[in-house]
Amino acid sequence: MSHQRIAERGINADQVLIIGGDGTNSVVGYKGGWMACLEARLGRPLTRVVCLCHQAELPYRALFRTLAGRTLSKGRFEGEIGEMITGAVHERPLAAFRPLGSAADLPALSPEVERSLSSDMQLLYQCARCVTTGDGSAVEHRIHGQLNMARWYTAQSRLLRAYMSQPAPSAEDDGMVTDRHRRLTTLALYIVAVYLPTVLAIKHKPDLVEAPRHLFDQLQRQRQHMGGPDLQTVQGSLCGNALMAHPENVVLGMLGDERRDVRARAVQMVREARARRQPGPVRQFRVQSASVNVSAHQYTELVDVTMWTPSDLMTPAQLALAAGAQLAAEVAHNGDI
Repeated sequence: MSHQRIAERGINADQVLIIGGDGTNSVVGYKGGWMACLEARLGRPLTRVVCLCHQAELPYRALFRTLAGRTLSKGRFEGEIGEMITGAVHERPLAAFRPLGSAADLPALSPEVERSLSSDMQLLYQCARCVTTGDGSAVEHRIHGQLNMARWYTAQSRLLRAYMSQPAPSAEDDGMVTDRHRRLTTLALYIVAVYLPTVLAIKHKPDLVEAPRHLFDQLQRQRQHMGGPDLQTVQGSLCGNALMAHPENVVLGMLGDERRDVRARAVQMVREARARRQPGPVRQFRVQSASVNVSAHQYTELVDVTMWTPSDLMTPAQLALAAGAQLAAEVAHNGDI
């Protein structure tokens, strides 16, 4: 949204503290994205909120391109796996497929919560549950939506249904069949054990302070279920789109942490950032891939904030109106911001 659009909607630009959008370069680009342009126009940084559901999709897309092939058009994919998820997948007979992941990987949703999901997400969740149990009868004849690049839920549910129609390779199968099944299994496992749990967790806890924790949990799931080149592919995509691991967002997460010592550390970091603030151009909001710690043991280790220069480590704009004493008192009391 441009400065002019803000004025047209009767919004006082001086009171704008938070902006949000998806992770496309036209939105979040650190030089020419509209978020950066708006900050430059206002002459001050804003708290960035970048869609985590979009971010969670990108590693899967990278893995799909690596293992299955590129997209040929809006509703077509190249390669054998692309052919397998095309057409009337619900008409294919179920096979004795090997269960993937476990029920523990997927959160149990109440009927009320499940009904609140989109129809495509509901079908994806139900297919994932079937894949974890090894019984696909509940979705055997469910009709899946059309393939579309903008609807990856549909492509994913189709892939899980295709997996349920593929028996595990036997010793008599040739290498091509075995390799195809390995690639199909890897994609299905990522959906069931990494992608879907991440998205459902984001929808369950959409608060801004949860963002770096969701990113860290996604990283943990990748490390647990992927390996070798596949892990490098998904981690590379995650690190290249880890804007919610920016120190400003990590500090916000720390301020909302349940642990008192973590909140106290965050308050100290905010005070130090305010004390060394100097006039100058608006900071560039950028998280370079190499700065993301893929070996982190907790979300506070996703980036090393001590390596950021004083001009880059800013007080989160959302806290601009909070006095230091007030912030410390409120956070020390209950961890809410």
